[in-house]
Amino acid sequence: MTQAGARELCALLTRLYRHEVEAGGSSPYLAIHASPEFIKHQVNVFLWYSKFLPPSGRILDWGCNHGPDTCLLREVFGQRYELHACDFVSESEFRAFRDHSLPQYRQLTGALGLPYAENSFDVVIGSGVLEHTAMDLEALKSLFQVLKPDGTLIISYLPYRWSWAEWHRRHIRKADFHRRLYGRRETETMLKHCGFYPLEIGYQTFVPDVVDGKLPTRLKRLLAPLRHPVFSHSVLHCAARKMTVM
Repeated sequence: MTQAGARELCALLTRLYRHEVEAGGSSPYLAIHASPEFIKHQVNVFLWYSKFLPPSGRILDWGCNHGPDTCLLREVFGQRYELHACDFVSESEFRAFRDHSLPQYRQLTGALGLPYAENSFDVVIGSGVLEHTAMDLEALKSLFQVLKPDGTLIISYLPYRWSWAEWHRRHIRKADFHRRLYGRRETETMLKHCGFYPLEIGYQTFVPDVVDGKLPTRLKRLLAPLRHPVFSHSVLHCAARKMTVM
């Protein structure tokens, strides 16, 4: 996708947030996610995981909340995918987003299990969800169950164990920190124990910035030694494949 196309996606999310607020859906959560920097990052993450999507099939936006991922999928791919979404919030909430993405939505009622048959989906996307589940391993087992064999799992915004931001929230602000944090090897092991083979696990901090354009090659070389210092990254992302036999 071109920079212009990526900017159009940012403009789309900006409009949807504005419409949601105008309809009375304002909240601190939406205010944070409606910031230009957050929207830009959301679009860049979407463009990163798009390369793992199959040519067609059924996609579940797991723990979607207002569903920005579903909106981006609908905007870019139209009717190519059959879109589904689920969360604990009522379907009537976030109408601006729901009316744009038009997913088949189900409201969750229990902390464990999902209301779908085995082998239902080609892709499951969990954006900032796994760390909030009651039991992350059990949640992954539920996702394994509803994914088709060789189906793809996308996890993003997974809070990183050595994040400076997390340390600051936990020890200085003493508020708004995540109860569970994850490392790269820990995430790889966790996925394998639940039947998934990691395709890519990385620092989401350095998702290629398609919206603003990529850094010149010379500047990239100069900054390369600084890309992975301790405490520099806030979140991880990963793509994995469901394996019936490891």
